[in-house]
Amino acid sequence: GEPKVLPRVTGYVAAAGPNGLVAVASPPEAGKKVTVTVVEVGSAEPRVVAEFATDIDRVSALAFSPRGGTLAVADDREGVVQLWSLEKK
Repeated sequence: GEPKVLPRVTGYVAAAGPNGLVAVASPPEAGKKVTVTVVEVGSAEPRVVAEFATDIDRVSALAFSPRGGTLAVADDREGVVQLWSLEKK
């Protein structure tokens, strides 16, 4: 289909996941931590479904679990991997 523009999202690192999910990490900025936004792009209009404030200065990789219930966020400089649940409670 047609390319979609993600709402209010500026990306540095991105990952496509199952069920039409896309995770995007904000660009690293001096003195700021990275924000990761999860957007559902399966419908006509993309919509933000989750937003995470991290304690990471720079995200180097993002990955979804096979079913999309967990998002891994990594910083290769600090050797940190955080796992976030995307399951609805």
